[in-house]
Amino acid sequence: MKTTTEQPSCKWNLQWLFMLICTTLVSTVSYGQAGNAPMQSLPNFTGPMAIDGFIQRQGAAGDWQAGPGGTTNVVFTNNCVALVPLAYRLTDPFNDQTNDDIFDGGNKLNDDPNTWGWRSQKPPAKDDINTAMVFLALNPADNHIWLAISGDRLSTNGTSYLDFEFYQNSITKTGGPIPGGTGGFISTGPNGGRTVGDLSITLQYVNGGAVSVASYLQWQPAAEAGTFDYFPITPPAGSAFTAVNQSQINVPCGAFGSTTYQPLQFVESAIDLTALIGGTGLPGECGSLPFQTLFVKTKSSAEKTADLKDFISPFQLGICFDHTAPVFTTCPPTLNLVGCNPTIPTPSGAIASDNCNGTVIPVAADGPITSNGCNRSMIRTWTASDDCGNMASCSQQINWTVDNTPPIIVSNGATTALGCR
Repeated sequence: MKTTTEQPSCKWNLQWLFMLICTTLVSTVSYGQAGNAPMQSLPNFTGPMAIDGFIQRQGAAGDWQAGPGGTTNVVFTNNCVALVPLAYRLTDPFNDQTNDDIFDGGNKLNDDPNTWGWRSQKPPAKDDINTAMVFLALNPADNHIWLAISGDRLSTNGTSYLDFEFYQNSITKTGGPIPGGTGGFISTGPNGGRTVGDLSITLQYVNGGAVSVASYLQWQPAAEAGTFDYFPITPPAGSAFTAVNQSQINVPCGAFGSTTYQPLQFVESAIDLTALIGGTGLPGECGSLPFQTLFVKTKSSAEKTADLKDFISPFQLGICFDHTAPVFTTCPPTLNLVGCNPTIPTPSGAIASDNCNGTVIPVAADGPITSNGCNRSMIRTWTASDDCGNMASCSQQINWTVDNTPPIIVSNGATTALGCR
């Protein structure tokens, strides 16, 4: 069974940027250059992120896991528990004819995902993936969003291609069960099963893995009206790093039944996503991305018509960096209703604002009514939520009197003011 270990995580309005159509088909191949990606996720990951072909930290720069360079400034513990938000470790069965599943043949990367199919079977060894890791964080210098990704393969013979596809809408696997099952996928993207602006990032081990290469595609309208396709895009200079392991390295959480990778089994990359799609960093923690789903798979080449091979079931992302709750600028005061048996007023008067989303409309919920003789009271709780799920609340007390019992006259003569009793 495929498993996903993920950390739960404001929508950045970049959709207008995604309408830019590539007018020149320049090369998108970025030959592997190791380096330090300027990623930071405080307090546990001070950065930068080393893209050096190692899983374990080797020097001052941070890495996926603790190593000779230190036990802090890492993304995961040695038990693969995420130490930062927006960090994911994904796994898939390997060398398993019974419990693994693969694409069922003839499925191309740029096909509508709703036409893809899968079946229970193991893939070719060079296309067999066991583990992938994903980490998103900000560059504190310009608030650009950086993505770090990694993957592996069972065999190092031949050239392998590992694809990370980011969807703005959901894609889910259907059918089954495993073993012996077959099925397909449901993709809700409105533009040929995707959404204009979806991304495909491919990492490839060239010539058996001695050279690492990254390439980038973006889903855009095609020449014929109403059709869509992947077009290449090129990251700005200095905004991407890629590396493979040139020697045997340790894998603390294990992979392919071992705790080491042989040379050229592991590839990792980091990319400035904000720069890649032509965006600008938003202030502080307000940056986000519209992608909802990540689908990791292997394929036969870096081309958009590549035949798809193995995959890890798609899973949902929540890309938010905002951890600041909204603030109530006005919380309605205590309300003392006049007279007997009054009508409880509908909610009104609460105002809240958010650091990233501006004005937020609070929602009211009335609590239980408490009684003391003819007196009644209730707490009305107002809750304000932002696009990243941060919440704040305030309370308003409402008091009133209920009296449905007529008075009993116990004396004659003198006038008595009965009031509400």
